[in-house]
Amino acid sequence: MEDKKLYPMRLLGTERGYMETLIGGGWLGGTSLDELMELYMDRVTGEDVFRWYGLLFPVQMRRLRFEEGMPLTVHPGDEVAQARYDALGKEKWWYILQAAPGARLQLGLKKDCDATTLWEALNGGKAGEILHTVTPRGGEAYPIPAGTIHGIEGDIELIEVCQSSELDFRLPEMLEDALDFIDYRPYKKENGAVAPALLQLPQFSISRLPLSQPLQIRGAITDAYTLLYALEGAFTLTTENGEVTQVPQDGILLVPAEVGDYKLAPAGSDCTLLAVTTERREESDDITYQGDPDSDADKIQPGKADRIS
Repeated sequence: MEDKKLYPMRLLGTERGYMETLIGGGWLGGTSLDELMELYMDRVTGEDVFRWYGLLFPVQMRRLRFEEGMPLTVHPGDEVAQARYDALGKEKWWYILQAAPGARLQLGLKKDCDATTLWEALNGGKAGEILHTVTPRGGEAYPIPAGTIHGIEGDIELIEVCQSSELDFRLPEMLEDALDFIDYRPYKKENGAVAPALLQLPQFSISRLPLSQPLQIRGAITDAYTLLYALEGAFTLTTENGEVTQVPQDGILLVPAEVGDYKLAPAGSDCTLLAVTTERREESDDITYQGDPDSDADKIQPGKADRIS
């Protein structure tokens, strides 16, 4: 098995947890994502990505449905998350598939705020007075930087891309532990933009790829994994040795770095993909996470002495 070259892999549902997502089909069918990383390491993510993230696959890409909304939540950035919990922070990005009438996103603050005002508003039932809200439409994209308070009201279906982190701080229950990393500046309106909206961060980058004809991808040059989501229509991926993988609409495909060069093509009519990868990181970046299995990421109620100001 070790001598076989890795191939493009369909990722199945994430109900069991993202790192327990199963590979569908092929000689690795039934293998979970975390088992795949333990077995093949940098062959999956690429040497540079593995150097930064170790055995932890760096991003999550999921289709989510919030029929009754989502509670207010905030995530720390990499610096705070590593210092406190030896874990990744959580940069996040939402692509709206559909939103029911009356559904809204809560994204950051309306205007500059301070910890006291925020505390009183969230614990006094007056969150609506300080939170910036948006009425989303299908096809819109919203980056959610670390430190941004966010939530959902109503019925919304979306694609979520974020770092592989368990650090979810629910508000107001966990507000005390999050006060020093919340972004108290007003949410920038340009953060909500109609797709195609590209996002490029040290943690991950997102591209929107319209396919009306075959497209050659030079994966051997980038030497990094790619996640492909069939946003509109189905597509095929053909490797250099002629192996073809078919992906239906709404399917998620993991293309390991070892696959190298490949060709994408629409299956039938035109297709649109979302492509997620991690670009080469510079040595000047502060955070290096080696995927420590003994991470304290599940201990998200530190004492005041552990906080970083």
